Amino acid sequence: MRNLVSLDFALIYFDILESEKMVLVAEKEVERIESHLRDAQNLYDEGVITKNDLFQTEVRLSDARQRLVAIRNLRVMNASRLNNAIARPLKRDVQVVDVKEIPSDDLNVDIEKHGNLLKVKGPRYRSLIYY
Repeated sequence: MRNLVSLDFALIYFDILESEKMVLVAEKEVERIESHLRDAQNLYDEGVITKNDLFQTEVRLSDARQRLVAIRNLRVMNASRLNNAIARPLKRDVQVVDVKEIPSDDLNVDIEKHGNLLKVKGPRYRSLIYY
């Protein structure tokens, strides 16, 4: 049971990391399309493109904004899932750190000590080391 809770926590944690990255990508997409819309508006004002071309860009911007809202909602839902998994209030803010940013020195595991204990205590001890 303990391993299942640990696995569930890890999966939710990585879901939050993924949704945060997705939010960043969606925000960049909205910025890019907003820039394109400004250019399209200038071209329309100069008579280079038609109103229909301008509308297409506006629709793409609307779709990108809608995707951004959906992805932000996904991030909030993932944070609520994590809070639920660790018995915290669902609306409590969750700040996660990307795994690559954790220095390996913070993962102090004495391999010799645990290796010797593993030889003595067997595979049951292995689950206690990592969870």
